[in-house]
Amino acid sequence: GLYATLIDPVISKSGQRVGAIRAFEDVTDEQRVLHQSAIFNSVVAAILLSITVALAAVYLRRTHVAVISCAQIPFLEESDTVEFKSSLRWDVVEKKVNPELEKAVIKAIAGFLNSENGGNLVIGLDDKKQVFGLEHDYSTLTTRPNRDGFEQALRQTLINALGERCCARWIKVGFCSLQGKDLCKIAVSPATEPIFLKEK
Repeated sequence: GLYATLIDPVISKSGQRVGAIRAFEDVTDEQRVLHQSAIFNSVVAAILLSITVALAAVYLRRTHVAVISCAQIPFLEESDTVEFKSSLRWDVVEKKVNPELEKAVIKAIAGFLNSENGGNLVIGLDDKKQVFGLEHDYSTLTTRPNRDGFEQALRQTLINALGERCCARWIKVGFCSLQGKDLCKIAVSPATEPIFLKEK
């Protein structure tokens, strides 16, 4: 067994220390209890850590939508979490700028923000997956008729309609090429609060 040495002082009637008594005590049981307590605490800590990691994973999955790759786009179909728009502002039928197209993009993004799973919006591709690209949209830009100018125009449109904080937190803009044409991918995470359109 395990023993602990205990030293008790011997005090005289006048309060002087005149000696000491050394005693040995079997502490095997106490050590066993401490050991079991340590194991119990370790198990509880491991369980709590697992729960925390699981909750964090669920939260991250809830708050961050999976970003689609360009290679995935030809195989995607429109759904609750995927939507295609042929253009941001250029009407391919009327062959002119159409503000209603911007509104459609904004409403689609607002819908993803207020949904449970978020979603991905691809601009430059119609609902039949015909690739239009962004070239016509580029031509509507007065400065920088390229990806940078398009992203700036898109972000400003979204900020005007949804607010800057919303765009910074839950909307991620990216680009890729398909069939030699530029596409814009917008990954929209579900917002943690209701999002309302700012009506003009």
